[in-house]
Amino acid sequence: MGIQSSLFSGVSGLNANGNAMTVVGNNIANSNTIGFKSSRTVFADMLSASVSGSSGTSQIGRGVSMSTVDNIFSQGTFENTESNTDLAIEGAGFFMVRDPLSGTVNYTRAGAFSFDESGMLVNPEGYAVQGYFLDPETGMPKGDVTDMQVETRTFSPANPTTNVVLATNLNANAPYLGTEGDGESPFDITNPAETSNYASSVRIFDSLGVEHLVTTYFNKLDPAGNPTDYMQWEAHVVVTAADVQPPEEIALRDAALATAETTLQTAETTLAAAETALQTAQADLDAIDPVADPAGYAAAEAIRDAALVARDAALVARDAAMEDRDTQKAAAADWVEVSRSMLTFDTNGRLINVTDMSNGTGGWSAYDTLDRTNNFILDPVSGTATGNLYQVSDAGEALPNTTDTEVVNTTPKIGTVLDAANDDYGLTWINESDNEQQIFFTFNATQYSSESDVVSQSQDGYATGTLVSLSIDNDGNILGNYSNGEPRKLGRIALAKFSNPLGLIKAGYNMYAATDQSGTPIIGTVGSGVGRIYTNSLEMSNVDLAQEFVKMITTQRGFQANSKIITTTDEMLGELINLKR
Repeated sequence: MGIQSSLFSGVSGLNANGNAMTVVGNNIANSNTIGFKSSRTVFADMLSASVSGSSGTSQIGRGVSMSTVDNIFSQGTFENTESNTDLAIEGAGFFMVRDPLSGTVNYTRAGAFSFDESGMLVNPEGYAVQGYFLDPETGMPKGDVTDMQVETRTFSPANPTTNVVLATNLNANAPYLGTEGDGESPFDITNPAETSNYASSVRIFDSLGVEHLVTTYFNKLDPAGNPTDYMQWEAHVVVTAADVQPPEEIALRDAALATAETTLQTAETTLAAAETALQTAQADLDAIDPVADPAGYAAAEAIRDAALVARDAALVARDAAMEDRDTQKAAAADWVEVSRSMLTFDTNGRLINVTDMSNGTGGWSAYDTLDRTNNFILDPVSGTATGNLYQVSDAGEALPNTTDTEVVNTTPKIGTVLDAANDDYGLTWINESDNEQQIFFTFNATQYSSESDVVSQSQDGYATGTLVSLSIDNDGNILGNYSNGEPRKLGRIALAKFSNPLGLIKAGYNMYAATDQSGTPIIGTVGSGVGRIYTNSLEMSNVDLAQEFVKMITTQRGFQANSKIITTTDEMLGELINLKR
């Protein structure tokens, strides 16, 4: 081995340091590239030459080579952005993107994504982001990973209202409009403004997404000698009659759930005449003095009871006739009261009880434009049946006319009595939406000495919505934002991680390709150990400029030193050549 070998050692040093400078330059050039991972050069000495000496065999190095260029997958810092489709990964995961031409799947940490004109989530190069579509029932990923393409002409189905929450303060200084315990409600559905202390309206939705106005009227009641450590208000829930259909047929049932059958062959005019005759007979019976003629009075009582039984039968028949009239469409200006509740407050103005009190004014009170009422009153009665027993009576009559029936009794609710199939009635809208919608009201009320006012109100229904925009949340869910304000999860972005990420090779455009050295990708979603996603964020380059400048200096000095080896060796060779002069 001669002196010339040092020239090649110097050349190898120049090559190695030159490549190292290229790596440093590439790192610095990509210091602002999102998702970029810096590289480092690893040097290794070349095969040494063996020489024999007095102490045995020795080795002389023959230069340096670049062993490898490693990718440094340290976590980069996050940059906040204004785009909700910009994503950053915390952890070891990679986004999966598919080349639409070749179908090759690459991996990237650069999450600058956007939706194209077809609803495809893509990176700037047009590669489709991979993920899962979600099961609409469970919300869990289904099937294999695929392109995240969302149909932009989708609709969000309407959700009918089932719950209404009304938080309000009712003025403790409001005037009394009625008296507790007298069985009469001061509320007049034909004149609600004059027969209520306060009203609050909320718009609800049926199954077709159509809005309906529901108004709650509140009436303050006078204790009238009852304990004054509490105060009661009535709450009447009213809807527009033109929006709803009364039940076509209601089977009135007794405590044993036996149907109270009625023959409807008698004309209503005949029934009215019979009623007049019964009333006249009753007046004659009332004239009997129980003191002067006790025997006659007892007989009169028996006659009166029989008359009342006959009259009850007549009124039941007339009620059935009213039911038939109820099936006619109500005028647009009519109203229907569908629920009545009693709110009880303590002396501190706190709500302590809410009771379904559909007795006295009607669980279903329908008024037509002539101020004629077809009304069922619900009164609790004793008995055993599925649910709770109520009495259903004709509110327009002074004498008792009652039949036991069953209704659903949970919390104050829009609902009526059972039909012939033992099904409970809810609201039946006239627009062919799903029938018998039931809505539960929650009253979060207070009674303080300030103006009655709604603190907050909410309901869980919404109309049909069209897709307005798309966004992504921190769980990687692709959200469809609809015009009804209700977001829907349409898909979930997949992440992949590798057992040996150093085995990945760069594929350009901030992407990596898997190799045998990287291993098979482990695919999952947020929460499965593959990393976390942050929206409105981008991962910045992990290049440390200070470190790169230091590397630049050391690499430059290494290059200069290797250059000096060559010039020095050249001088030595020149001296050797000059020996023959």
